[in-house]
Amino acid sequence: MTRSPEVGDRISVMYHDGEIQGIFLTEDQDFLFLKLDSGYNTGISKKRIEATKVLQGKKEEIENNEKVVVDRGKGISVLSTGGTISSRVDYATGGVKPSRKMDSLYSEEMSKVHDISVHFKVVSSILSENMSPDLWVSVAGEVRNALDRDKGVVVFHGTDTMSYTASAIAFMLEEQTGTVVFTGAQRSPDRPSSDSYVNIEGSIKFASIQSGEVGICMHSGLSDDSVNLLRAVRSRKMHSSRRDAFKSMEYPEIGLISSGKQVYFRQERKASERNVVRNRLEPAVGLIFFNPTLSPEDVDQFAENRKCIVIMGTGLGHVAQRLIPTLREIIRGGTRVVMSTQCISGIVDMNVYSTGRDLLDAGVLHFGNILPEVAYVKAMYVLANYPDDEFEIRMAENMRGEILGRNHEVGNLE
Repeated sequence: MTRSPEVGDRISVMYHDGEIQGIFLTEDQDFLFLKLDSGYNTGISKKRIEATKVLQGKKEEIENNEKVVVDRGKGISVLSTGGTISSRVDYATGGVKPSRKMDSLYSEEMSKVHDISVHFKVVSSILSENMSPDLWVSVAGEVRNALDRDKGVVVFHGTDTMSYTASAIAFMLEEQTGTVVFTGAQRSPDRPSSDSYVNIEGSIKFASIQSGEVGICMHSGLSDDSVNLLRAVRSRKMHSSRRDAFKSMEYPEIGLISSGKQVYFRQERKASERNVVRNRLEPAVGLIFFNPTLSPEDVDQFAENRKCIVIMGTGLGHVAQRLIPTLREIIRGGTRVVMSTQCISGIVDMNVYSTGRDLLDAGVLHFGNILPEVAYVKAMYVLANYPDDEFEIRMAENMRGEILGRNHEVGNLE
C-alpha cells in the first residue's frame, strides 16, 4: 500500500539503521507514534525516518450480537456486558475502550475447551462503572434464558463493579439449573500481557460443573498457571491492577484450576431442576462511607428519597455520636438504616460499646459480617420482592451464603 498511514493501520517505518513495525497512532511536527507488538507505545523522530509503508489497513469491527463459537449442542452460554475483557486499545488516543468486536479471541480460546458448545452473545458494551440496577435486571433475564438452553453461563464483566453485579444476580436467581461464572480481565485481550485468555478458559470449565453457585473467576496468583472461583456474595476486588485482584472474604474459594486441570470444586448450593428469577430491584438504596467530617446535614441529605441507607461504619459498626439524632429521625421517617463495617474482615457487633448501643436504640439494624456492597444489593432485592414488614427478617436470613457464622471456615486471605 502506498497511501499515507491512517490511525489504526499497521505500518513499517524505515530509517537509516533499521526498520520497525507497529500500529500507527498519531504524529506531530517532529514525531511519529506507533503501538508496538509488545503493547508499548513509541515515538520515532521524523528526522530519522527514510520511508513509511502501510502493511495492513485498520481492522474494522464487526458488530454481531450472537455467535456460535463452537457448536457441539447443549453447552455453555457466554454473555458479554463489556469491561476490559471485551475492550480494545483505541489507536486514536492510546487508551482502552469497550468494543463489540467478535473476533478470533473467543473462537481460539473457547475451542481449547474440548467437547463443549459455546454460544456467545453481546448483552451490552460498557465499562463497569456504568453498570446500574436496571442493567443488573436485564443481565438476570439473559442469564435465566441462557440457563434454560445451556448447562452453565459465563458473564464477561468489568472488574471494578463485578462483585456488585454478581451479587445482584445471585440474589435474583432464586433457583438455577447450572453454575453462573463472572469473569473479567485487568489487561485488554489485544495486549500481550492480557490475563483474559486464562480467565476465559477457566470460567468455561467452572461453568461446565453443575451447581447452584454464582461465582467470580479470576487469577489466583500473579502467574498464568491457575484461576480460582470465589462465591460472588463473599468477594471483593482488593487491588486496582493485579491479576489476582479478587479475594474471598473469610470464606474458602469454591474451586481451583491449575495448569488447565481442575484441582477441586466444592459447593454448598446445589443445582435446581428449574430456573426462577425475581427480576426486580429497588433502586432507592444508598451506600455511604462514614468519615470524621461527615455531618448530620450530609447524612440527612443523602437519605432523602431513599428507602434504605447502608453505612460503612468504623470497627464493630460505629459512627460519630453527633450523627445519631439525625439517624433516629431518618428511621422515624420510614427509611431503614443498616450498619456494616469498613474493615476488611470481622463482624458488626453494636452491643460492645456505648456508641453501638445508642445506634441500636435509635433503630439502626446490623446483620453480622455481610459485606457492605452485598448488604447494599441485598437491600435492593429484599425491598423490591418482600413485604415491608419482612425487611429485617429477610435481611438477617442467609439467602445465598452472604452471612457467615462466628465459627465459619476462614478463606485464604493475604
